[in-house]
Amino acid sequence: MAQINAVIWNVRTFGSYPNYRQGSAVVNFIANYANAFGLNVILFQEVRKVALPQAAALRVFLNLVTRRQWHFDAIPGAVVTNTARGALTSADLGFTERSNYEGYMVFWEEGILAPLTSQLSYGIDGTNAPRVNDHYISLVVDGVDPKGIQIGDPNPDIVPPIVPIQPVALGDGLFPGPRPPNVVRSFGPITPGVLEWQSVRRPCVIRTAGTHPTIMVAYHAPVSGRGPYYGALATGLGDWVQDVANFPNVIGGGDFNIIVNTQLTSGFDNFLFLDPRGARTPNMAYSSMTAGGLSASMTRFTVNNQGWALLDPANPQDCYGNPRDVGFYRLGTATYQDSGVHDILEDLMQNANGLRASIQDARGRRIAAYVRQAVNGNYLPPVVRDNAAVLQGLFNVFRAVDPTPFPDKLTAAIFYRWFISDHLPLFFNFTD
Repeated sequence: MAQINAVIWNVRTFGSYPNYRQGSAVVNFIANYANAFGLNVILFQEVRKVALPQAAALRVFLNLVTRRQWHFDAIPGAVVTNTARGALTSADLGFTERSNYEGYMVFWEEGILAPLTSQLSYGIDGTNAPRVNDHYISLVVDGVDPKGIQIGDPNPDIVPPIVPIQPVALGDGLFPGPRPPNVVRSFGPITPGVLEWQSVRRPCVIRTAGTHPTIMVAYHAPVSGRGPYYGALATGLGDWVQDVANFPNVIGGGDFNIIVNTQLTSGFDNFLFLDPRGARTPNMAYSSMTAGGLSASMTRFTVNNQGWALLDPANPQDCYGNPRDVGFYRLGTATYQDSGVHDILEDLMQNANGLRASIQDARGRRIAAYVRQAVNGNYLPPVVRDNAAVLQGLFNVFRAVDPTPFPDKLTAAIFYRWFISDHLPLFFNFTD
């Protein structure tokens, strides 16, 4: 059996970057991270339509840095709800403005993944391949009937209780949809008995190719009051979660965009771990780097009239936020060894597996050059560029000669948040 290191990672607006980020620096960092920690699979969220050229560049970086052969596949993940047309179908799938141009993308070392029958993806290496065996990523297309499962939140002020009284309509067989469709809406009071699929993207799914295949799923919840809640429902009712006999090994996670812990806890308790009879599915559990299954995974930033800012620049340790990135797993035949939110900020300070050195040496020259350019060109927002100690720390870390370690988590967080992503990856290690 092969050992697999995999991450599920929200790399912010992958393929489309604001002026303080640069695509070559992002793909350089990802490739060095993959090499430092021996990754075999990278499952991305928040992928933009313009990401295919960046994906090709990242594949080249991965091949060169890891000295292994990599491939990629991508799929649009946004669904436009057209209630006038009835149930959702594949015609509603796309990179849409309404859903923030969302999609998913997977990179894998050659031989690690098995093809899927769905042909909704771009195909291996973005070739739009028409053949079935060229597609390696799909969306969740079938779900169990939630009829009879009590769905409710322990805190009615967050999400009022809902008892679904209708089955999931499958439309053209590609997407679960609401029934009846004409009562679905994004905002306003919740209608009892109606599942608000309009607030839910579809999760994506891949499958490993080993002796004991593992299903991996990633999900990115829309930023809305009930998006995380209904996203847990859409994820948990998928056949690969509910069918323990055919899919004994399930690993998943993603950016659930939660603000209140009880909301996600209720979503997982009511949806993700329930089978159609209302019993908890065997061996399904949370995974994270903190007790209770909810980890502070997002580097901590807020928005004010000065632009993006650290919530507390005076405290170098205050660099985490809400537990938006959450993992779960069920491994019935494979061996599960380790998972949780990967604290890259610690790694940047301690040079774990050579990550820090790799972004400071010749392989990371594009990252260093751009950070110096951003500091010298005043690309950073006022709250950062007005802090002389922070700027000096960044300059020292990425100076051309004799770079120094990251002095604290604040400096590491500022570098990671502005130049790479606003989410830390979920790391999974298992045998396949």
